[in-house]
Amino acid sequence: MAEALAKLTDSLYSDSKPITATDLLFRLRTDSDSIRPGLQNLLLILKRGVEADADGKLGLQSWTDLQIQAVYSLAYAVVSSSRSLSVEQAEAIIVATVQLSLEFAVCYLERSDFGSADMSIQVLFSFVFLYCSQAMLE
Repeated sequence: MAEALAKLTDSLYSDSKPITATDLLFRLRTDSDSIRPGLQNLLLILKRGVEADADGKLGLQSWTDLQIQAVYSLAYAVVSSSRSLSVEQAEAIIVATVQLSLEFAVCYLERSDFGSADMSIQVLFSFVFLYCSQAMLE
């Protein structure tokens, strides 16, 4: 899992910016440079983050801020890279990642207790929520 996520991370950024939609689709469809395993792992992580246990506590509520920020960074890169794609152009795994990223951001904002020191992460998740919402409408 770690190797697939590392490859996904390396593949999603070019010069510290998310790659283009064309590059995302190419890297997803090319066997030798496929990012599909990394996207599948990211989906599993996002699902675990938004699933509730028997006590109603979400998975992400037991994660550290660094773990949440790492998931957010990968999700943000996928959303940014796929933003110009229509649902018809995007593969199902990309659409699912964008949808779960939005759910993850909403769950985080709903369930988190923010202090004044936590405002930066709240702003980040507010941004990804708005960004995903806009991407889903296009």
